[in-house]
Amino acid sequence: NNWDTPQTITVAGVDDSIIDGDTQTNVTITVVDASSDDNFDSIADQTITVTTTDDETAGFTVDASLLTIDEGETGSFSVVLDGEPSSNVVLLVTSIDTSEVAVSPGTLTFTDSNWNVPQTVTVQGVIDNAVDGNSNRLLTVSVDNQNSSIAFNAVPAQTVSVVTNDISDE
Repeated sequence: NNWDTPQTITVAGVDDSIIDGDTQTNVTITVVDASSDDNFDSIADQTITVTTTDDETAGFTVDASLLTIDEGETGSFSVVLDGEPSSNVVLLVTSIDTSEVAVSPGTLTFTDSNWNVPQTVTVQGVIDNAVDGNSNRLLTVSVDNQNSSIAFNAVPAQTVSVVTNDISDE
């Protein structure tokens, strides 16, 4: 008889590649009346909560060194997620100074099927006809929290430096 020997129940989290955050699961221990001594039939179920810690981390990689382009010319860089999201992730690509640098597209949408495929952003030096010298401008790549997997909400924005060569002073 082992009625007075503690029994071990093993609960194992299943490793996946999805960034879905920590999850809580209830595990209920129940007396199976048909298979147990009738004296135990009235024992109430007992529930414990188990937390599964997600080992994937949300993030994205911008593949760009310092971009240097002439006014009117284009350059590019790519962006890819670091892990598979549980739902869509939308990244916003913005130019801090649109009078010097324009970007296209302004949003990048990653899904659970294209998260690991780099997406290209085209950068164009704006012709401003002003003799204002070369300029160093920043682009920002950030998570659109309202339209993205919640696991990505705390991911910090990243910047890309773009130097535009002023062709007006040549």
